[in-house]
Order: sequence, then C-alpha cells, then structure tokens
Amino acid sequence: MANEGKTYLTFHRAFTAASTATFTDKEGVVRPLIRVSIPSGTVLGGRDIGGASFLARYAYQSRYNENDVAFSFLPEQAVALSIPERDEEGNVTGYESLKVAAEALKVAVDAERRAWREAHPAPAKEKPTIEQESVDMLDELDAMERMDADGGIGGAFGEGASERDPLEV
Repeated sequence: MANEGKTYLTFHRAFTAASTATFTDKEGVVRPLIRVSIPSGTVLGGRDIGGASFLARYAYQSRYNENDVAFSFLPEQAVALSIPERDEEGNVTGYESLKVAAEALKVAVDAERRAWREAHPAPAKEKPTIEQESVDMLDELDAMERMDADGGIGGAFGEGASERDPLEV
C-alpha cells in the first residue's frame, strides 16, 4: 500500500475496541466504529491527553507486528479527540472535544511509545547452551564408525562389519 501522503497511527490492540456507535459502509452493511484510547503519558502541545479517545471507521492489522492495529488519515483530515474532564476525586464529569492534526497526534504517540520502551526494556533472550555430553557422544559414535570401516573392532574378532548383528554389543 503506497503512503500517498497519508498519516498512519499505530496502537497496540489493547487500546482498541468496538464501539456501540455504528456506520453504514458503501455496501450498505452496518458496522461498529472502532474506539481507540490514547495511552497515558501522551503529551500534545504541553498537555497530557492520555485517556482521550477517538472513533475510526476502519482499522488494519499492522504488517510489522500482529498485535498492532493501524489507522490511516489523509493529510487534510483532523482527528476528533474526546478528552475526559475529571473532578478533584478523579470522576469523569464530561468530555471535551478537540480536533488535532493526525501528524501531530502521531508524533505525540510515537514519543510516548519510545519513552515507555526506554522505561520498560525487554528482557534479554537467553541463548540455548550446548551440553558437552551430546558432543562427546557424537565423537564416540564417529570414532566407532571409523574403526568399523577400517576393520578395527570387527577385524579383531574375525567378522566383518556387515556380518555383525547391529543389536549385539
């Protein structure tokens, strides 16, 4: 898919959910809108907009991470955020509507994601260790095969390697 000047916002699927609001697509099918929550700590214009949300018609699974959901916006398209207003006790008392440029929101979300990853580094993956016994066993089998080929073991007892029963020791 070509970029064509579009802005792509990507969120982990945990920040997306089907909304109760619906729309009718081009084929006449009624579909739910997708509600996207902005992660806490996202700062836009000096203001923390974490907990805000927006509605989108279509979402696409990210081609880079199966757990991410991507949303595309045209350059002239604004994102309508719904920001919860809270009282002193933290209860939601209403919602403020704010339209922001998709590119500005992308920059803010990407900065929050980088900050979160720096604060929560991924654990180092342990490399599997190769046990020495398995290597020694292979060396012993290899040496026995060479001795059989040279007539070492079988030749000492008067029978060739092809005449011995492989199950007898």
